[in-house]
Amino acid sequence: MVLSRQEVRRVLTLMPPPYRLMARMIYGCGLRLQECLELRIKDLDFEQHLLTVRSGKGD
Repeated sequence: MVLSRQEVRRVLTLMPPPYRLMARMIYGCGLRLQECLELRIKDLDFEQHLLTVRSGKGD
């Protein structure tokens, strides 16, 4: 079963912070849970809108 975009939005809005942010990143960026948990602030580049994933599956 696949959720529609509207259903995903509803689930995400019901989640409390910071879990909402984590779930949005996993869903929107296609991250795996472990990749999300290992993110550091230096992996985010807000000016260029980039996220660097280190040691992801397949390196």
